[in-house]
Amino acid sequence: ARGDWQEALRLIEAQRTGLLDLSRLAARHRCRLLRVRVVEPPLTPYLHWELHLLRVRAECGELIRVIGPDHITAYEDTGPVPELITLNDDTVYEIRYDTEGVLEGAVRYVDTATRNRVAARIENLYALGEDIGTFFDRDVAHLEPPRR
Repeated sequence: ARGDWQEALRLIEAQRTGLLDLSRLAARHRCRLLRVRVVEPPLTPYLHWELHLLRVRAECGELIRVIGPDHITAYEDTGPVPELITLNDDTVYEIRYDTEGVLEGAVRYVDTATRNRVAARIENLYALGEDIGTFFDRDVAHLEPPRR
């Protein structure tokens, strides 16, 4: 937020040990940390920063793939696809943001059929995606730091 790109990257790197611990814990519990990130150029400063974070998360064990917006247009007949998180066998969280992009909270759905439907859709999109490392190396690593 202050525009100090080197400090932002340092803070991401400082999370590495905690992210490795989280991945090890998830593996012990047979929990897959799977993420699909929709990316549309040109990158906003936030997305540029987040892709650096996602690359580190993937290096620490998360399964992260990138897709373009063309992969989700079929799901956007009533508006943008929300950010969704699945947990356990029956829980889905729909993450809510305000018009400025600030987190407002989440709506929790507790229903096995809903969770399975959302998880299947995420799996399908993941299968279509590109590995975050490959994407990052080709489309992000060479970019100049974003300007505020």
